[in-house]
Amino acid sequence: MSIEGEKVEGIISLINTNQVEAIKVIKDWKEQSEILKSILFFIFKEKKEKIINFICEEKSDWLKYTNSTGETPLFIAIKNGSSQCKQISKKSSLSIKTQNGNNIVHYICQSTIPKKDKFLKYVVGQNPLALEDINENGDTPLHCIARTQDYESTILLLKLGASKTKQNKNGMTPALIALEEGNFLMWDILKEESKTVEDINEENKETEESLTSLMKTKLEGATYKGKMVMEQKVNELKASLAELRKKKTSLNEKLDEILKRERAKEMFDPRTCIDKNKIFRILSIDGGGIKGVLECIILARLLEKHPQFLKNIDLVCGCSVGSILVSMLAIGITPRNCSDLLNIISQEVFVKPTIAINQPKYRNDKLKYILEYIFKETKIKDIQCKYLVDTFRIDSEEQEPNRSCESFCFTNLQKGFEEEKLSDICLRSSSAPTYFQPYQNFVDGGMLNNTPIGLCWSFLFGEEGLQLDPKKVICFSLSAGKPDPFYIDSNKIGKGGIMQWATQISDTFMYATRSWTIKSGRMFLGDRWLRFDPPLGCVINLDQTELIPKLKEIAEEVDLTIVDQWLNKYWDN
Repeated sequence: MSIEGEKVEGIISLINTNQVEAIKVIKDWKEQSEILKSILFFIFKEKKEKIINFICEEKSDWLKYTNSTGETPLFIAIKNGSSQCKQISKKSSLSIKTQNGNNIVHYICQSTIPKKDKFLKYVVGQNPLALEDINENGDTPLHCIARTQDYESTILLLKLGASKTKQNKNGMTPALIALEEGNFLMWDILKEESKTVEDINEENKETEESLTSLMKTKLEGATYKGKMVMEQKVNELKASLAELRKKKTSLNEKLDEILKRERAKEMFDPRTCIDKNKIFRILSIDGGGIKGVLECIILARLLEKHPQFLKNIDLVCGCSVGSILVSMLAIGITPRNCSDLLNIISQEVFVKPTIAINQPKYRNDKLKYILEYIFKETKIKDIQCKYLVDTFRIDSEEQEPNRSCESFCFTNLQKGFEEEKLSDICLRSSSAPTYFQPYQNFVDGGMLNNTPIGLCWSFLFGEEGLQLDPKKVICFSLSAGKPDPFYIDSNKIGKGGIMQWATQISDTFMYATRSWTIKSGRMFLGDRWLRFDPPLGCVINLDQTELIPKLKEIAEEVDLTIVDQWLNKYWDN
C-alpha cells in the first residue's frame, strides 16, 4: 500500500485519535519512503504505546531506520521519556551511534525515562563498551550525566565501571564538568581520591604543587595557543575550587555548630506502646517555606513556659517545611536550633532563581545535601515518637494498566515504611511544584493537605488504625501564619476564565483543604483541638528570604496567651 495514497494529515489524525484503527492502516505499509520514516518517528516521539507494541512485534525491521541526525526510534523513545524503552531495545541495535557520536547510554544519561537505572544496567550489560564511547566532543556517558542532578544513576554508572578520569576534547573530566555547572554534590561524587585537581581539600598542603604538576602534564605536546588556554583554565579551576571548598567548609561548620548543641533528650524516650486509656497528644505543623522559622520560634517560646511540651508528644505530623521541622524534632533538635537550621536552609536554597518557564525556580541539590547532612542515615524505624509526613507521587513509573499517581503518608502508624530515610521523606514532601523539580517522582505534600493532621484521622480512629477514643486525643495544630488578605478576591476572578484563575487556583485549593481540615479537627476533638494561626499582616511567599527578620519579629511578639491557657488545661495534665 502506498503512503502517498493516503492523506498524511489523515494518518496523523488517526494515530492521535484511534491507535487501533491506525494499526490497521500501518500494517499494510511495505515501502521505505521518507514519509513512512517521518510518521514512524512521530509515533515514537508522541509515545503511541499500542502502535509501538505493534511495530516491535510485527514491523521490527522499521526500528533500524534513522532520521536526519542518525537517531533510531529507540533514541527518540529515550529522549522523550517513553516507558517502553526496554521493550524497544530488545528489537533494536544497541551499538548504533548518532551523527554526533552519541550512543544509547549517552542518551539514557540525559533522559528522564521510567525505571532509568534498571534500563541503564540492562543496556550496559548488553554492551559494556558503551560506557567508554565518546561523542564528537570527547564526552563519555559519565560526562553527560555530570551535567544533571541524577546522583543515583551517576553512582550506578561508577559501579558499572565508568571512568572518572577520562577527559574530553577540552581536557575536562566528569568532575570538572559538574564543577563548571556549579553542582558541588555531583562534583563530590565524581572527584578522584588521588591528589589531583579533583581532590583539593583544606588539609592538602600541596594544592598549588598538585595543580602545577597536572598542568605540566597536560601541556606536553600542546600548541602555544593550547598551552595558553590550558594555563588559563587551570588558573580558573584553582580559584573556583578554592572558593567552592571554602563555601562548603563554611556551610558544614555552620551546620556542625548547631548539630553539636545539646539535644532534647526527652525525644529519645521510648513511646512505641500506645495505652488507649491515656491521653494521646498530637503536634501538627503546616508547610510554608521560610515561614517555618516562625513556627520554630513559637514552639521555642512555648517550650520555655511548658518544659514537658516535647516529652508529652505522642505523634508529630508535618507537611513540606513542616516535615523538615517535625523530623528534626523527632531526632532531638530543639525548636530554637531548628529555627537556626531552617534559616541556613532558606539562605542556601532560595538563591539564583531561574526565569526559564520550562525549569523549576530553584535547584534542590543544596537542600538534598543539607538534609542528608542533618539526618545522615536516620530512618523511620530509628525514631521513638509516632510520625507522619504527607506527599504525592505523580508517576509510579509502571507501564499501563498499573501506571498511576498516588497519595502517600510516610508514617509508623502502620507497617511498611520502616526503612524510609527521613532525608528522602522531607525532600519528597518539600518539592513544591514550579519551585523545585519532583524528587523521586514525588511532589510537595501541600498537594495533598498542607495541614497534615487532616490526614491522620483514619489512622487514629479507623478500624484499620489505632481505634483511639476521640475523647482521649488532643491536638495542637500550628500554621505558618495567616496571610492578609485571607480570601480569593472575587473581583479578580470575574466570570472565572483561564486568565483570571491562573494566578488564584493554587491558593484556592490550599485554602479549601486548610479550611475543612480545621473544621474537621474541631468536630472530632471539640475543645481538645487548638488551631493557632498567627496573623502575618501581609502575604509572604515561601521563598521571600528578605522577610525572615519580619517573621522572627512576628513570632517573638505574637500573643500566645490562648495557647498557654489551652496547654495548661489539656496538654500539661
